[in-house]
Amino acid sequence: MSENLNTALTVINLLSKEELLSLGDQEFRYIIRNLNMEEIREFIFAKNIKIFGGINQYVENFFSFNTINKIKAMPNGEMKIISKSGAVNTLNKMLTYDELTPENRDSINMAILQLNDEGSAPAAGGVRRKKRAKSKKSRRS
Repeated sequence: MSENLNTALTVINLLSKEELLSLGDQEFRYIIRNLNMEEIREFIFAKNIKIFGGINQYVENFFSFNTINKIKAMPNGEMKIISKSGAVNTLNKMLTYDELTPENRDSINMAILQLNDEGSAPAAGGVRRKKRAKSKKSRRS
């Protein structure tokens, strides 16, 4: 863990839930100014766990917005790919916490399967492309 991330995580530990919720854009940008993208994701994840009161509450909040079905309903394209990737990364990160209830762990695993399997279903049982019959040219001997 980098020193910059360690400092940012210390800020989370020092602030109350209410103080974290009231962070303005300028304050938030100041805290993350020296973090890379992966560290920013780690910071936001830790901030959300504190705001929601623990990993299980964060998981329940995540699912309360019907996020998985919203992503699945998106039209195919770059935004859907980015959303699926972000959700799967977040869900996988949630699985690393030992404090998860068995129900939440099952819900997370099911959501990951739904997001990962969505793109493969048509190929597994979709309509096959038909080959055109090649016309045979008669040969003269």
